[in-house]
Amino acid sequence: MKAAGHSSGSVEYANTKDGRTAIYDINANSNLREPIAEAFGIKPFEAVVGFLLEELKAVKLSNG
Repeated sequence: MKAAGHSSGSVEYANTKDGRTAIYDINANSNLREPIAEAFGIKPFEAVVGFLLEELKAVKLSNG
């Protein structure tokens, strides 16, 4: 991001079985912007938090 002159953004990547990092998407802005959320009638941050809480709960249950 810095090399492209952006002060913020995100890079989506996956680690391959042979140890490489494969970048598959670069975003200079957030897909969770309020105007987009309003257009779709969702609250994206609440949805992400809800998802993460459920994942955390599942991990805690599986670890006893």
